[in-house]
Amino acid sequence: MAKKAKVKITWFLKYPLKMASTALGTVTAMRDNDYFNTPDVLLTDMYKAANNVSVTYADRKNGQIAKDEFNTANKLLNEYLHKQAEYVDDIADGDETIIHSAAFESTSTKRGASVKVDIADNLKLTSLIRGSIRAEVDKVNNATNYCFMLVMGDSFNIEIINGKIQIPEGALTYIINSTKKTVVFKGLPAMKQVCVAVIASCPSGFLGISPVATASTIL
Repeated sequence: MAKKAKVKITWFLKYPLKMASTALGTVTAMRDNDYFNTPDVLLTDMYKAANNVSVTYADRKNGQIAKDEFNTANKLLNEYLHKQAEYVDDIADGDETIIHSAAFESTSTKRGASVKVDIADNLKLTSLIRGSIRAEVDKVNNATNYCFMLVMGDSFNIEIINGKIQIPEGALTYIINSTKKTVVFKGLPAMKQVCVAVIASCPSGFLGISPVATASTIL
């Protein structure tokens, strides 16, 4: 389902003259426009506010009072534009043509593609003293999380079902979630075989589990 178009905010306080130009454009476009018979901000008020920004901007360096007058005018025009944008959104109800007829730009109606990161690759395990296993995987572009899963034993039977990690009953499993691509599993039973895999993910999801790597713990 497509998103509804809305008025795109293209004006900013730090660009007062552009903001004034945008406001004047809406005044011209909304005048005698049958879609906008009762604007929340009267067109005469919007025109005056835009003109006031232009005038006070030119005088803004003539002392503190002039600077204050400019800042007040600038903030008021910004408030007017936001208020008028909300009014146009209500009238347009997602219709881009109506938004454009008010001389506002519209937001995109296309939903961004759901980005899912690649499956992690090149998982390396290093056996450390006192039953520790260091696991490292190559960096995955756009990944924000690495879920390392270690299973005690010689078989890795964790599965992904309907987007969820499923661990078989009785499987002795350790999981570390990290923003880093390297973790250390500590305090594991010594002289035992382990299987490790990792899921790299981002807020939009993941594609699957990496190839499994195996190692043995040491004393």
